[in-house]
Amino acid sequence: MKVKQAQKNLDALPIWFINEWSEYNYWWYDSRLSIYGFNAARSKIGQLDAQVFQEKNAQTLLSDSEQALNKAKQQYQQASTSIDKKAAIVSWRSALDNLEQIPGETLAGKTAQKKLESYQQEFKEIVGLAAGNERIK
Repeated sequence: MKVKQAQKNLDALPIWFINEWSEYNYWWYDSRLSIYGFNAARSKIGQLDAQVFQEKNAQTLLSDSEQALNKAKQQYQQASTSIDKKAAIVSWRSALDNLEQIPGETLAGKTAQKKLESYQQEFKEIVGLAAGNERIK
């Protein structure tokens, strides 16, 4: 929100002011404005806007992946046939893969990386144990 407001405020600034008053001196105040500084500020706002967009997308992907992971675990636990279990395992593995795809430079990516190891360990323990039991039978 603040990035959008800053962009709106920058867009509303009159460019003629920078050209006509690039060096404004008053006995207690000295200011130097330039079109380069103005454009640099606009560029920075654009970069911040892109970062916010990327973070929102990463947060959505994190949330969706965690929901899919929990749903797949539940499906696996409730599966009564080996076909249902295999489908749940595929969904579970897909959710883990999606978590790995979240960009690591985002907060959501850092959160996903912290959780991913425990999610993968849980997957190996539950699915591996079940696979071992099926081989014994």
